Amino acid sequence: MATKEKRHFTTVRDALDDPCTKLLQEVLRQHVPETDIHKLLNDPAKKRKIIQFVRNFNQESTLYPQTGVFSGTYADFDVSLLYVLIRNLTGIPDHNTGWGKTPDLTDNSIGAHVERIRLLRNKYAHGSTSQLTDKEFEKEWKNIMSCIQGIEKTFPGNNTTFQDAAQKLFDEAKNQANIGETLTKCKEDIAHTSTRVEGLHEELKNTQDELNTVNERLDGHDKLLQIQKKKRESQDPCQK
Repeated sequence: MATKEKRHFTTVRDALDDPCTKLLQEVLRQHVPETDIHKLLNDPAKKRKIIQFVRNFNQESTLYPQTGVFSGTYADFDVSLLYVLIRNLTGIPDHNTGWGKTPDLTDNSIGAHVERIRLLRNKYAHGSTSQLTDKEFEKEWKNIMSCIQGIEKTFPGNNTTFQDAAQKLFDEAKNQANIGETLTKCKEDIAHTSTRVEGLHEELKNTQDELNTVNERLDGHDKLLQIQKKKRESQDPCQK
């Protein structure tokens, strides 16, 4: 079973891979529907800005098919590609410190939240660790939920689809942690009981050994009394 720290890491990564990625897909869709993106992709000025990134992500054949134009969906786009397209094709203003940089903590613009999701995704996709303490997990979860809420509230309809999906992951992780803690406690109780039973067995064995020793002494004493009795009888004819 995975440790709690590894489950924390997996939960954060899953949130970035699923609800956060789908959220950025929707950001792109809200500004540029799939049916219209080919117009922007083939705009010479915009193509020059994104083509190298597209090639690095091995997506050139997807976005720029040899015949025709892009006619797919955003469902298979990952955070890295979505970030490039959102940054260069949607017209969303960059955040206070500029695209590609860490946003100010007080910046709650869409651009800042998109940037934070990108940075978090890079951190957990390419980081050297695969574990998170409780404190680290709580911090990252708050960051993720803040980004999702900040972006989703700009969508029409006051929907909380992506917040709900992320919260479900968090709740499942909490339940797993509780189950894990309960199992650990049960194992500890079983181990303690087993140790106690072994101790009782040892005590019982020692008691039995002592009883055997006492019985042996009593047997020896009885034999000695019998010998002494026979000796007296042999010396005193009146006792015969």
